[in-house]
Amino acid sequence: MSCIPPESVPSPGASYSTIESHLQAVNDMPEFYQRMLGPLPSMADQATLSIVHGMELETLVACSDGSYDPMTKRGSHGWLFANEGHQDPLFQGAGPDDCHTTLMSSYRSELGGLIAVLYVIYRICMYHSVTHGKVRYYCDNRGVISNVFQNNVPGISPFSVQTMT
Repeated sequence: MSCIPPESVPSPGASYSTIESHLQAVNDMPEFYQRMLGPLPSMADQATLSIVHGMELETLVACSDGSYDPMTKRGSHGWLFANEGHQDPLFQGAGPDDCHTTLMSSYRSELGGLIAVLYVIYRICMYHSVTHGKVRYYCDNRGVISNVFQNNVPGISPFSVQTMT
């Protein structure tokens, strides 16, 4: 995954035409991420500020879920952000998981949802200059959580890793 330098993140009030009338914090993202996040709903700046506020107060909740059809060998994922105690989502979306059919799996689709959540957080933090905060993340695949968020020493292949103690 390539990092986007801070100078390429849109500044408030900037005008872009890549994805018209959508959240400016993710408005000029690379095509790969546009496809991964899927069609984005229109969103007011107030909603991004609610996400930022939720991170700073540690009340922001994010979740994602992946789906895989073994017959068509295609996968997709959905994701959303909400604040604890509120039923209405702040921001949500769904997108496809692209890869060669021999590599597609339900695990890969779960990872696609996690990457979407992390990328939205990254862009909003860069746009609003957020330097601290927390997000509670929910996923129904314990393997995704434990494999992604533990310290691993890379092995000779992505499937042979040693856990750092």
